[in-house]
Amino acid sequence: MINNIAIANFQSHRETILDLSPGVNVIVGPSDSGKTAIIRALRWLAWNRPTGEAFRSRWGGDTLVRVQDNNGYAIERLKNSKGMNIYRFQDEVFEGFGTDVPDKITEILNIDEVNLQFQLDAHFLISLSPGEVARYFNQVAHLEKIDSGLKNINSWIRQLDNKRGFLVEQQGEFEEELKSFEYLDQAEADLEVLEEMDQKRSQLQTAANNLANLIAQARIIDNDAEVWKELVGLEPEVDAILEQRKAVELLRTEEVELRHAANELVRLTTEQEEAEGLIELEPEVATILAQIGSTEILRQKAKDLLFSISEYEKIEDGIDRLKDKIEQGERLFYDYLGETCPLCGTNLSNQ
Repeated sequence: MINNIAIANFQSHRETILDLSPGVNVIVGPSDSGKTAIIRALRWLAWNRPTGEAFRSRWGGDTLVRVQDNNGYAIERLKNSKGMNIYRFQDEVFEGFGTDVPDKITEILNIDEVNLQFQLDAHFLISLSPGEVARYFNQVAHLEKIDSGLKNINSWIRQLDNKRGFLVEQQGEFEEELKSFEYLDQAEADLEVLEEMDQKRSQLQTAANNLANLIAQARIIDNDAEVWKELVGLEPEVDAILEQRKAVELLRTEEVELRHAANELVRLTTEQEEAEGLIELEPEVATILAQIGSTEILRQKAKDLLFSISEYEKIEDGIDRLKDKIEQGERLFYDYLGETCPLCGTNLSNQ
């Protein structure tokens, strides 16, 4: 229910505020005092009528119409010379609505023609015919919706009756047609048997695929076995080559030992030459020792010299034995390997 109206720059109202009482409100005043303008402002707010700019005050400024209900909610309509034309409700702004009113504003205001009456209108309900009065009450109580609803229900009933007759007729046709499908029970049993057979076929197919995979794997294993047989046949030759390799390694070890003995022989030969030089100096040494009267030193030197000569002879014997061993090892090496190396294929006859 509206309890307050505010109007600004609308026809003769520069700034007007009206507080309304509950129930029916009557606006009384001299002619041209703005009574009709108040009703026109409410029509402009509720129905967007009149249109245009003729109702805006001549002194300018924003045109505003605002109503407030008893719950404190306010709805306002604002229009100015810069093209702004909006509705406001709380924090919501509505614009671009054309000649219509936003649905939410219409729903909230809930103002109908029976709520507003102009000055020259006939007295409400008094001067009307009984039919017109009934039309107003029907409109207020929304009885026309009940009539419309009854008409729709009767129409639906007729449609359902027609549809029921059609469905009954179709039911008879379907029952006759259903008799032609009596074989479906037997077909269902046959289908279950076929599904079981298909399941077994699928299992057999899976088993056949697994068997095929096993056969393929067996063939691969057979091929691998042939290759391994060839390798196993070569085992004696491989063992012989490995034995020959061990023998060669032993000969190489003996060769290293012989080379070491030869180096030792060279060292002993050098020492022998040095000892022979000392022996050649023995007369001079004896003369010098005799001259200085040191016979004891000379004897000791002589003993050392004899020991060196004895060691040299032993070394010569060892060298001769090592030479014989080297020659024997070389003959054994080449006799064992033959003319060609079994590992690298090198011709050993020219070595």
